[in-house]
Amino acid sequence: MKEGDLSPGAAKLREAFKRLRERWDAISDQWHDVKERELREDVLVPLEPLVLAATDRMNHLAQVFWQIRHECVEKT
Repeated sequence: MKEGDLSPGAAKLREAFKRLRERWDAISDQWHDVKERELREDVLVPLEPLVLAATDRMNHLAQVFWQIRHECVEKT
């Protein structure tokens, strides 16, 4: 990974969240109580849009950094 390249980190974060959701789906069929509902509603549900927004911004910043690097190389 190049210094300042956030795309691989964004991909890792999305993959980690995907694995979390898959594991959650695997156990949630067997776990039905107040704590399961609280964890789902208080942590997992709000976390998904935050992860998606963060990774989208990381990818956008990666593009901005690439453009800055490209423009700096052209001027030298």
